[in-house]
This record gives sequence, structure tokens and C-alpha cells, in this order.
Amino acid sequence: MSNAYLKINNGANFLLADLHIHTPQDKRFTCPSGLNLNKQADRKKVAEGYIKTAMDKGINILGITEHNDVSWIDEIRDAAKGTDIIIFPGFELSADSGAGGIHIIALFEPDTDVTVLDDLITQAGLPRNSRFHHDGSPKLSSKSLDELVDFITKNKGICIAAHVIRDHGILNKESMTGELRVKAWANEKLLAAEIPDVRAKLTGFAKNVFDNTQDLYKRKRSIAGIYSSDARSLEEIGNRATWIKISSKTLHGIKHAFLDWESRVRHIEELIENPFSKIIYAEWSGGFLDGLKIHFNDNLNCLIGGKGTGKSTVLETLRFAFGTEFCPKAEKAKEQHEEILKDVFKKGSRIKVVVEAHHPIKKKYFIERTYNDPPIVKDENGEFLSDLKPCDVVCIESYGQKEIYEISKNVVFQLKLIDKFIGNQLDKLLDDEKSLISQIDQNKTDYLRLKKEIDGLNEKIGRLPKLEEDLKKYKESGLPEKIAQKSKYEQEQQYITQVQDAVTTTKKNIGKIKTSLSISDPLPSAEELEEMPNKKLLIDLKNIIKKGQEDLEKLCKQMEDSISVVQDSVSDTSDSIKKWKTLYDEEEKKYQELIKQLGSDFEGIDPNDFIEKQNEVNKLKPLKATKGQKDKELSEIAKKRKELLTNLYENRRQQFAVRDKACRNITERLNGILRVSVEYEGDRVSFAEHLKSLRSGAQQLEKLAENNSLSVPSFIDAVSQGAEKVSEIFGITTNSAAKICESLKEDKLLELETYKIETKTTIELNVATKDKPKYQSTKNLSVGQKCTAILTLILLESCNPLIIDQPEDDLDNTFIFSDIVQKLRKEKERRQFIIATHNANIPVLGDAELISVLTADAEHGEVQKDHFGSIDDEAVRKPVETILEGGREAFQLRKDKYGF
Repeated sequence: MSNAYLKINNGANFLLADLHIHTPQDKRFTCPSGLNLNKQADRKKVAEGYIKTAMDKGINILGITEHNDVSWIDEIRDAAKGTDIIIFPGFELSADSGAGGIHIIALFEPDTDVTVLDDLITQAGLPRNSRFHHDGSPKLSSKSLDELVDFITKNKGICIAAHVIRDHGILNKESMTGELRVKAWANEKLLAAEIPDVRAKLTGFAKNVFDNTQDLYKRKRSIAGIYSSDARSLEEIGNRATWIKISSKTLHGIKHAFLDWESRVRHIEELIENPFSKIIYAEWSGGFLDGLKIHFNDNLNCLIGGKGTGKSTVLETLRFAFGTEFCPKAEKAKEQHEEILKDVFKKGSRIKVVVEAHHPIKKKYFIERTYNDPPIVKDENGEFLSDLKPCDVVCIESYGQKEIYEISKNVVFQLKLIDKFIGNQLDKLLDDEKSLISQIDQNKTDYLRLKKEIDGLNEKIGRLPKLEEDLKKYKESGLPEKIAQKSKYEQEQQYITQVQDAVTTTKKNIGKIKTSLSISDPLPSAEELEEMPNKKLLIDLKNIIKKGQEDLEKLCKQMEDSISVVQDSVSDTSDSIKKWKTLYDEEEKKYQELIKQLGSDFEGIDPNDFIEKQNEVNKLKPLKATKGQKDKELSEIAKKRKELLTNLYENRRQQFAVRDKACRNITERLNGILRVSVEYEGDRVSFAEHLKSLRSGAQQLEKLAENNSLSVPSFIDAVSQGAEKVSEIFGITTNSAAKICESLKEDKLLELETYKIETKTTIELNVATKDKPKYQSTKNLSVGQKCTAILTLILLESCNPLIIDQPEDDLDNTFIFSDIVQKLRKEKERRQFIIATHNANIPVLGDAELISVLTADAEHGEVQKDHFGSIDDEAVRKPVETILEGGREAFQLRKDKYGF
């Protein structure tokens, strides 16, 4: 994808302006040496020097404002043709006020004819041949400062009070005092005033006047303070300049910026570098939005349009592009999201998005996603980055229609909302928690397996007493003495079998050991290490690892060879075992003969039964030692489990501590508006519901949620002690407690030990005043108040782009004006907002940098070329007034607040 998208209008942006520049007509102007200004070629060089200097210093806007003269304006405008430099023509006049005159700057539309400007100077009481004294200094206008401001404004210009603190400045007490100064300063047609440095550095009287707190000098609203060079040489151009945010590069755009200076005027030191990620551009192919292209502004973007023009489709497909991590979680919002994709975006449609990540450095990425396919990420060169997901480069926050209301009802969603303010502080804790749960689950598997084995051993060992009693009876008969030789042979056979089993087990264990003894070499190849500053050291480490691995492999080979020799020696095919087998067979023949001989002496006694029971006893007796070993193993597993659970519970307490601190910070930041708190393991209702899912028929489980002492360990401990303890501690009936204990067998209790009773979030809105607050939890608030509380949190500072569809839904319009708009104005320089809205207050009073007016026919949505921009652009203002709810009223509110 080329960078052609950057040429698409993206509304209002800060441009660097120097609005007070003199020309060689000024007797104090220093021209480059060697030029003759009587020659047109040299005059052209000087004019070109203005533009070159401006370009070199990053100046976008120049105000050419010579004292009582406009003779250089056309030449400088000609030099600016073909560049991005905008020239605002004008002049500087000295009003007949104060001691020696007060200087005022007048600026006009860029295409204003110089003859018109020259005529205005004449009308201000300065005839063409009588504008300067004999020494070249400018004469005073015949008009007072107040009259001059009215005159310029009436003639479609704007007025700036020049260098107000210096000589001939309106606030310089040596230059002007008294009622005339007060009246002139209070004139609302005076839109801006030049100050020498950043506004915050003003002191004393000047500070009070600019803060609009000085008695008598108070204006309807405080005046814009700007910074200009008052240049009298090419080198001085841009030495002092002002960032001015405009969309319409007209005098109306400048006027708009001055009247809303809090949003649109910045000293160079005040401009906030954009330390946040952003969506730069998106284009759609296929579906309802086929062919739509939007170049987003870094700050506040508003999508407006009638019903069915595709506002929600734009936002939901943006969310879709970033992957499932950003899809709605609330059920209704999820249904709406999927319906839009299915019915409007449709199969085969594709969205391409250009984003800029800000950390650790600024870098662009391209995200593409086709309907039903996963998103793909590419770098600036178009190379597919297969290992990256969109959330690995830029995360977004996105909320669809009514989704904020869904969040206001769901404590789980509210906890996730709090977590977004924590950043990566929780990441390690959450990763450790997953690891601990995995280890505990494996521990449970090992515990239950070993327990089952021990239960099996106990069952077998439990048969020993009866078998030994039977053998005792046989001994009383004297039979064992007669067949003692045969018994010993049987005992030998068991020994041989046990040896063979032990060797087989050892061989398997050696195989496991071999698998686990591989040393992972994290170092790259020796060739790659050649580039490293300490390559010799690293290569030595690599060789040590290699040698160690070779030694381990040799040891494993030796163990395998040794056990193979042993296995061969004790196998049924070995000479020793075959020899023993021959002896066993011979003894068996003798035993059969002996049985015949003993038949009459031991009538009713079965020698074979004695042999079998003797063999069984010989097999079972070693199991006692095996059981003892397994009991020890089980004890170690139980001990390890206790340690892991302790770590798990501590991990969760640390998670809570992080969230608790975040809530206290949020509450502090929202002092007097919201109060946010968390309760450790406060979501006991969900725990009670979970217990219901583990069993059937239990009643009164909801009472568990009412008990503040309920925790997973305390509940399991009570169940382990029996129904009476459960009833006593948690206040449920003995019958219900008995059913709980009966249903929660050991395996379920072990599983329950890792259950997480989630932290409960409480969000309280101040429904009174800041001085006398009255906080109410969201559960006790109206729908509008619930959404107000949640939206207040959502709008808090973050580095992630925020996408919201109609945030004004379910909100009181007064709150939108008094709170939401103010937050947007404050945060939009620190975060990108993309908002679809039908409420005019958001783009108008929020001073949206980009308003995109969507239109549509039956099958296709689009944004016309002249429907991109800010409200300083008349082509955008008209649809804002006609399309949005309260459009005209919003502009009236703005006029009442800002004077236009």
C-alpha cells in the first residue's frame, strides 16, 4: 500500500504559524547583503527567502503584516505558489490611543487583493502618500484602538493585539492605561494578543488579565495568547511561532482557532507529542462500504450520518479487523456485531487498516482481514509477519451500541474495565497464576492416581490376616514340613519374577532420564556469534554446553548398556534362569510323587491350596513396604499441593492489591465524580452458582453468598469436617449441608481448591455536588446514571485508540454537554477517539478534528470528498446542523460559550 492515503483530508491539524512578519519596507528590516531592492530579480530573491526560511523552520502559515504597507504581499504570495506555505495578508497599524499609539495586527483571507488592503489602510486615516514620517517611521491611524478593531472586523479581517507587554502594547502601562484600555481589551472582536512566552509563564497583572480574573478587564471569555516573531530579517522568521489547529486554511479557520484557543492554540512547548498508538487509515472493499476510504485524525474523529449510512458498520468492521480479542463480550452487543458482519460486511469483503504503534518507537503496520478469515499483519514494506497478531502491535478499546449499558450491569466486565488502567502490572501475576493452576491440576492427577494405588494396596494387604491364619492351620497339620522344599522353590520363583520386574522398571526409568537430560542451547550458531562483541566468551559457553551434552549422552549410553546386560542375565533365556528352571521342573516331579504318598496321611487337606496361599502371602508381604513408600510419596504430594495453593492464594491477593491501588488512583483522578473500589473475593454469588452446577437438589446455597467469611479454603475445610460444621459456619440447614458434603467427594473438593472467587468491583457515582458528595453504587442508579459512570471510566486517559458507537445512548444530554464533551476536549491530544454519534454536542462542543459525514443509497455507503473536515469548514458545518440531533442548538451553545 502506497502513502497516497496521507493526501486524503483528515480534518484539523496543528500547523506552525508566524503571524507577525515585517518586510523590507520597514526601515529597521535587515536585508541580505548585496541585493538591490530596486531590481525586480533581487526583490524576488528576498520573497523566495521568506518561503525558504519558513520551510526550513517548519512554518506552515505566514502573516505578512508590515506597518501601514502591503507592497510586498503579492511577491511573497507568488513565491509561496507550489508549496504548502499559506500566506495571510495584512498589515500592522498604530491606533491613536495611549502614549505614542497602540499596535494592532490585521489579517485577511489569503486571496484578498492588495488594493483592497491598501484602501483599508487609507480608510483608517492613512492616505497613500502620508503613511510615514520623514525618518521612515509609521504614522498613527486616525482611529482609536477600539474603533480600529471594529473597523477591521467590519471589513472581514481579524485583529490581534501586538506585543501587548512591550512598547506600544495594550497591557504595557507606559503605553496605555485607564478606561480606554479597559474598553479596548474588553472588545470581543479583539480575538488574540501576542505574548512573549508560554502563557503559563505570565505573572502579575498580565497573568490575571490573560486568566480573565482581573477586575474591569474581564471578558466574556479569556483571550487567545499567540507567539510571533515580529521578524525584521529573514533569519528571524519563525524564531517565535504558534501551533494553530485548523481544517479550513482560511481566515475563518484562524478565527475559529482563536475563539477556541484552549483546543486549537499552543505554544511550541505546550504541544503534546503524540505518545499513543493510533489508527491512521482504513479502506473497505466489498460489501456495503465498498470503496470507502477514511484518513483518521490523531485526535477526535466523529462519524455522522442518517440512519443506515454505515456508521456502525465502520466501527464494527474496524473492531473485526483487530481480531477476536476485541470482539464484544456482552451477549447483545456480540449478536449485533455478528449481524452487521453477516448482513452488511458479507463474505468476501475485506478491510485494510494502517496503524501506528508508539512503543518502544513509532512504527507503522498494515492489518488486513477478509470476512471469515483471521487477520494478518504486515510491516511497512508489505512483508507478512506471520507470528504477530494485531494486538501485538496496537491494542484498541471498542464499544458498540448499548454495550456500555451491558457493562454497567455486569461485574465481570467492570473488573476488566478496571484492569485496562493497570497495564502490564497484572500480566506476570496472571501468567504465574496460570502456571500455578497447571501445576496444581497435575498435582491433583498425581494425588488421585497415587491414592487409588494406595487404596488398591490396602485392599490387597487387607487379605493378609486371613491368609496367615489359614497358613497357621496348615502348619498345625504338619503339612508344611513335608513340602518345605517345594515351598522354597515357589519362594525362589517369586524372587526371580520380582528381580525381572525391577530390571524392566529401571530400564524404563533410564529412558525417561535420557529424555529429560537434554541441555537446551539458547545461543545462536557460531557463525552468527561472530558479530557479537564478546564472541569468544559466548563461543566458549557454547562449547561447554556441547561438551556437557556429549558427556550426558555417554552416561546415558553406559546406563542403557549396563541395564541391558543385567536384563539379559535375568531373562528367561539366560543360562542361570534356564538352569534354575530345570531344577524347578525336577522339584515339581518330586513334589507330585510326594503328594501321592501323602494322600492318605493328610486326607481332606489340599497341599496345592497351601502352596498357593503361601505364594500369595509371599507376594503380599512386600506390598507393605511398597505402601509405606507410596504413603510417603502421597504425603510429599499433599505437602507440595499445600505449598502451591498457598502460592496461588498469595498470587491472587497480590492481584487484588494491584487492582485496589488502581482503584484508589482512579478515584483520586476522578475526585468528586466517581468512586471506584474492589472487594477481595467479593463475587460470592458466582461461587454459589458454581456449587449449584457441581451438584443437584441443594437448597439455600444462595445463603453462602451472604456470608462475608466465605472463601474457597474455609468452605473446603468446613466440608471436610462434615455437615454440622458447614451448617454452623455458613448458616444453612443441616439437611442442605449434608447434601453438599455428600456430593462434594474428594476429587471435586480438590478441583474446587483452585476455583477463583473473583474480585468484586463497586463503581459509585456522585449524584450530588463535589463539595457535598453523595455516592451511589451503579446497582442503585438509573440507566442513564449507570452509563454515565461507566463512560466516565472509559474516557479516562489511555494510550489505546477508543472506538465508541453512540456513547450518548441512555445518557442525559446535560451530562453530555457538561462532562463527556469536557473529557473529550481534555483527552483528545493524549488519545485517539473514533466515535459514531447522532448528538451534535459531541463533534461541535467537543471540537472534533475530523467529522466524516456518511451518506448512502440502498446498496452503498460513502463519504463525499467535501464531507471530511472540522467545523471550521462550512461544507462540514451544514450537514452537522441538518443531520445531527440538536445541531443548530449545539452551534448556538457554542456561540454562547465562545462567541461564534
